[in-house]
Amino acid sequence: VAALIDAAGGKPTTLIAHDWGAVIAWYFAMRALRPLRNLIIVNVPHPAAMAREVRVNARQRSKSWYVLAFQLPWLPERILARNGGHAVAKMIRDTAAHPSRFTAYDLAIFAANASTPAAVGAMLNYYRALVAGGGARRQAQLGFAPIATPTLLLWGEDDMALEKSCTYGTQAFVPSLCTRYLPGISHWAQQDDPETVNAMLQAFLNGQPVPHAAGTDALSGDSG
Repeated sequence: VAALIDAAGGKPTTLIAHDWGAVIAWYFAMRALRPLRNLIIVNVPHPAAMAREVRVNARQRSKSWYVLAFQLPWLPERILARNGGHAVAKMIRDTAAHPSRFTAYDLAIFAANASTPAAVGAMLNYYRALVAGGGARRQAQLGFAPIATPTLLLWGEDDMALEKSCTYGTQAFVPSLCTRYLPGISHWAQQDDPETVNAMLQAFLNGQPVPHAAGTDALSGDSG
């Protein structure tokens, strides 16, 4: 990430990330590897909050079963790459709040990207590096330094893998935090509700008050 920023000459830099990109982005900002003007995270909790929820929240542990399954060698690759990666595309569509937002063209790309065991292995190795590879342990030993960068955390509340409670307490690690919840929206928030997400991004990047999603307000437990 640092090398890409350097090569692009992106100054000042806004880092926008989702899913595994967001795990990387949290640590990137935490370690202050390059100056950031803004950080935007979609549906991935701060690592410290995630560690807490896995430790104390049985529902979150139940939702995280696949992380342990992915530690197995070769078998997950064989399963997910069957039928040209169809299982991966089907998982994304079936866990979306608005499956119609994912066109056949989109799903074909997802399937193609997971159509061989080697391609799936590259994806699963993120999970393996974090758990069996000791990445999470090494990062925890370094500590969770406060993130000074102004940060927007967007959260689809119907996430199939992550409890909403994973967002609670994030401000202890990110003092300049704005959180916005999207009721009825899945982990794939930017595809499920691009109109709302884009309006929030635009307001945040322009230094304007970030609107709340329909059905929520300033008393809904978020911040900013």
